[in-house]
Amino acid sequence: MNALQEIQPSSAFKVANVVVGGLLIAGAVGNFLVHSFSSIIIGTYSLLFGVVTLALELAPIPPFYAHLINRYASFFYSFAGRGVFYVLAGVLLFNHYTLLYVSGSLIGFIGVVYFALEFLPLFPPPTSMAPPENSPVGPEGQPIWSAEGEV
Repeated sequence: MNALQEIQPSSAFKVANVVVGGLLIAGAVGNFLVHSFSSIIIGTYSLLFGVVTLALELAPIPPFYAHLINRYASFFYSFAGRGVFYVLAGVLLFNHYTLLYVSGSLIGFIGVVYFALEFLPLFPPPTSMAPPENSPVGPEGQPIWSAEGEV
């Protein structure tokens, strides 16, 4: 029990994000096993989403790409944005196999938890969810609920 109390929230978020990335890649492989056009499209998106999620957690992002992600996918930098993204990705995986249902359910559950954490500020966001410093992006690149200067 003491080991659970000593876990840092940022480490738990990192593990959760890596698990989501791994499950998305596993779901992509599962979708590629079914030879239909829709399964191949869903598998491609799942693979892309999984690689991006893992890259944000495991690899240092060069400043150029960090600014691109901040501008065009700024939802990765908030709990609500990641939560909605994870729920969407989890729903996309509900398909042919039990593995896909389990993966989609776990990803969706993590997404619901992340969305709830946006409105219940129990923990600070981890460093992987911090927007890049000195970003030239204006309010159009920020989530609508935290854009500065908007009424």
